[in-house]
Amino acid sequence: MIRAAQIAAAAVALASILFSIGILFNPVGTASSLNWATDTPFGTTNLRTTAASLLMIAVTAGIGAVRKNWIFLLPAALNFLFTALIRVFGLVADGYDPSTLRGLFIALVFFAAAEFALQVFRKAERQSAVA
Repeated sequence: MIRAAQIAAAAVALASILFSIGILFNPVGTASSLNWATDTPFGTTNLRTTAASLLMIAVTAGIGAVRKNWIFLLPAALNFLFTALIRVFGLVADGYDPSTLRGLFIALVFFAAAEFALQVFRKAERQSAVA
């Protein structure tokens, strides 16, 4: 089970790295797929700053995967949980859009992966403390 949790945490880290690289090096392409405006340098830079949170998630999830430590997965789990909640809020407040549902699904998948790894590592830590 620990190995599966490490794989889940590593998948969260890898996906976050890939998303952030896409945003950093192709902000206009990313923006057009999300219907975001990057018609000014300010808009492009603001989009690129979203890569900072994804890189932080990638680093902490990667450390959690290697160290098998649940606390490093907490930022990823919370990030994807709140992303999903805000997307649900967006569906209610702004109405239906297919990209919102796609983003909601992705956020829920990554939340589940991070939460699974977090719980497995936490349980293993508790068991080793008892033994």
